[in-house]
Amino acid sequence: MISSGGDEDARNPYDRARMSRVEAHFDAESSVYDEVIERIIPGYVEQNVALLDAIPLAAERRFRAADLGIGTGRLAALVLERFPNADLVGYDISSGMLEQSAEALSEYGTRVRLARADLADIEFAGPFELVISGLAIHHLEDETKRNLFRRVLEALEPGGAFLVREVVLGDTEEETERLHAEWRAFIRENGLDDAEVLAAHEDEDVPAPLGAQLEWLREAGFEDVRVHWRRMNFAVFGGTAPDAGDA
Repeated sequence: MISSGGDEDARNPYDRARMSRVEAHFDAESSVYDEVIERIIPGYVEQNVALLDAIPLAAERRFRAADLGIGTGRLAALVLERFPNADLVGYDISSGMLEQSAEALSEYGTRVRLARADLADIEFAGPFELVISGLAIHHLEDETKRNLFRRVLEALEPGGAFLVREVVLGDTEEETERLHAEWRAFIRENGLDDAEVLAAHEDEDVPAPLGAQLEWLREAGFEDVRVHWRRMNFAVFGGTAPDAGDA
């Protein structure tokens, strides 16, 4: 079932015109996203595996998960398959993506609920033991990312995990330039026009340095913050909510 998301939050101002472009972009490309994504994102399949392997929960455990920016449901399906007793709430700003994920995840029935939501003002239907996000948070401006990290921590059960797969910047200007050049070369090697592909990225995205995001997680109160995978300017990273006994 697809429901509406939360109201606008004046505490998280950001460029809503840009986010409208993001929404329109993914609405238009939702039906072909899975056909091209591996030619654009280095190690896309590896990222999924790295994120799954980093989930610190037993396969038979019963728990609730959230997927922030569920897209076509590809990563969510892998989570639901590996954890057959898990239920999942998937959020996305794009109605087109939610339609794709609803179809892709239909076999999981009532284990899945979908909600249209902007991550800047999302109303979490928590608590959760796991929150994941794949290639979505870079659409938010930095202060809104930091606020989202704090809100994710509030939505997690004690000891719950937050795992993110994201496009990131380097920690220096020189590193960022090198990583970006490597990314452009990867896209060209896959037969695509790197300038055309990255035009939307430059118009719609606000990636942040990996080191800064790790620090924001720690500032929010996450523990065991670490990088689980990295290639070029993409990384899988995250942390865990403190156990109740740590309070």
